[in-house]
Amino acid sequence: MAYLDGWHRVVTRGDIPGWAVLLDHGPLYRLAQLTEGTPRPALARWCDGLLARWLRTLDVLVWLEAPIATLSDRVRIRERWHVLKDHPPEVWAGLLAGHRNRLDALADRVAKDGHATLLRFDTADRRPGEIAEEVRRSLEARRAGMTV
Repeated sequence: MAYLDGWHRVVTRGDIPGWAVLLDHGPLYRLAQLTEGTPRPALARWCDGLLARWLRTLDVLVWLEAPIATLSDRVRIRERWHVLKDHPPEVWAGLLAGHRNRLDALADRVAKDGHATLLRFDTADRRPGEIAEEVRRSLEARRAGMTV
């Protein structure tokens, strides 16, 4: 909750150098985590209000995804620890399905709001350089006042 509210204050203050700010595991991802399960009405209202503020603030949202099997393989070959590292893809599928559903609902809200550009990439099909180039073009277009 502190990240979501604090990041918004920092980003909207206007004193960050440069013209683009990247928030890895940004506000929509954090809101999806926070609303896991059925949040209490007060928390749901707070999240809804914060989402509305973020939707007026963000210009481009980059959504990186991949099939469950691909994600599972990537985590298994890393040396770093991960909570799901030793679990089979079936366990991943169950845990990620709910999270993806919450993110899909937030993406629908982004689309309905219409302010931010939502870029979705399947990282199993797209190379990092291609993704970076498309994101760069979108950011530059937004900066120039064009819609993408």
